[in-house]
Amino acid sequence: MRLLFYIILACFNLFCIEAFAQRYATPIDPAGIEVPMYLGATIGFGQNFQNGSMYVDCANCEFLNGNKFNFTAGIYLERQLFEGGYLGFDALFSAGGLNSSFKENEIVEVNDQVSNFRENVTIPFRHTADLKISDFSFVPYVKYEPFSFMYLKFGVSYNSNLSATLTHTKELLIREVTLSNGVITKVELANTKGAKAIVQDGDYKELEKSYFALNPTIGLNIPFGETNSVIFSPWLTYVLPLSNMATNSNDFKINKWHLMLSLGFKL
Repeated sequence: MRLLFYIILACFNLFCIEAFAQRYATPIDPAGIEVPMYLGATIGFGQNFQNGSMYVDCANCEFLNGNKFNFTAGIYLERQLFEGGYLGFDALFSAGGLNSSFKENEIVEVNDQVSNFRENVTIPFRHTADLKISDFSFVPYVKYEPFSFMYLKFGVSYNSNLSATLTHTKELLIREVTLSNGVITKVELANTKGAKAIVQDGDYKELEKSYFALNPTIGLNIPFGETNSVIFSPWLTYVLPLSNMATNSNDFKINKWHLMLSLGFKL
């Protein structure tokens, strides 16, 4: 968190110094042409999807190919460096996570209580991991407009995970089995009266506190007003983490795409 504070402070200082230099000049050093600066709000949604393997508090439990929708909201500030070129940053809050499952067969001893006949039977189970994450991202970026209506943006984000919880459930996929003596008997999970049990439920402490990511973006400009005083912008961005995101994992990363809508106002 201290590193995040220093990054944000440095970016704000850069913008404040530039704005002060534009608005206050002396006869010896007159001000140049005032360049546009925009402050705006952003909201959108997207999808998280998993790379690598995620492990939980369960022997031989490996979760792959998880995905889940996410919601994102925040603000942005940017200023023009030259015609078609901008420097800015996004400050974004995101809520999402991952949902992943797999099936496995276990050999379980089944007891027919009527005949007291016991037999080892192969039983199919489904394991499901529901990971919920909320995080804050600070994304300094550069933006270039090859056309007045379209822009390309590239940023490097510092992402801080605010909270992470994991619920791991185990579910029976069949409720009855036929034993070798022809008897049909019901099966249920131990210590439950149903087909589903919670194996793990709580904080996912293995998740790293922070990580860096690349943020390539493409978007559109829809200006309003004679001087482009208001700009509406739909944009699509991709978040590519640069490091492993969990200690108990195998190259575990959460890639994201966001479809965003921004409304900016000229300062």
